[in-house]
Amino acid sequence: MEMVTQEQIQRIANLLEMNSKSMLNDTEFNEPAQMEPDRKRKCPYGTCDGSGHILVHTEEGLFARKCKCYEEQIIRNKLDFACIPEEFQNLAIKDFDVDLYRLEESKQKASRAVNIATRYVKKFDAMQELGRGLYFYSQTAGSGKTRLAISIGNFLVKYRRQQVRFITTVDLLGKIRDSWNDKCESSEEALVEEFATVPVLILDDIGVEGNKDWINNIFYRIINRRLTGNKVTLITSNIPMNELNFDYRLLSRLEDMVMQVFMPEESVRRTNAKSKNEKMLKELMED
Repeated sequence: MEMVTQEQIQRIANLLEMNSKSMLNDTEFNEPAQMEPDRKRKCPYGTCDGSGHILVHTEEGLFARKCKCYEEQIIRNKLDFACIPEEFQNLAIKDFDVDLYRLEESKQKASRAVNIATRYVKKFDAMQELGRGLYFYSQTAGSGKTRLAISIGNFLVKYRRQQVRFITTVDLLGKIRDSWNDKCESSEEALVEEFATVPVLILDDIGVEGNKDWINNIFYRIINRRLTGNKVTLITSNIPMNELNFDYRLLSRLEDMVMQVFMPEESVRRTNAKSKNEKMLKELMED
């Protein structure tokens, strides 16, 4: 434990009063986000006030030390910022079950995709330095594209302390359209800046948004800035990259920043839902 000065004590007190939202807004994307724990949350161990800090009085003075919940709350704040749906926040690459696929060809494709994802996070430093991401493709809905992309995002948040943001292309464009309303707090340029600069962006279901000039323009501004800034982008789509309804400028930039990974042409969404339901029914019967 380190002894703190009166000035540091005041700084700690100020930190304890700050909520996670204000800290997120003050965080520069080009630096690792600190995202101090949110005092509004309760400490799961009951040893601090939810801030992640414990002030200890001794004969030598006042000391500050971190609670066991400190790191856990930082991860939670990062997951909140990432906007990953709560049901997906515990997804892990190692838990991706290739046996859910019925066809042998599907199992082989899924195994290869999981292997790529595993190697990708292991070599993330090199991938991040190059700004190189992945493009998960399958024509079949429910094939595991989003699940595997989010699993990578979860790993990067929890074990690499990366700033990650997940959004569907439909929601992104919806936010852009909303910004054209004078009553909206966010401007189009601010939104483009937000998604162009976040270190890791998971862009889900690209290609479903239609072919319009303004859509191409928005994606070009975001993708071009991410390419020049070496920002990592993970993309899912049911359309091959070279068949997306974008102009050559945008397509060529996508090809420079993401590697295409083929997912199985088989849906496991229903199989997975059935498995979960059977497990829950079994637990109910045991009670």
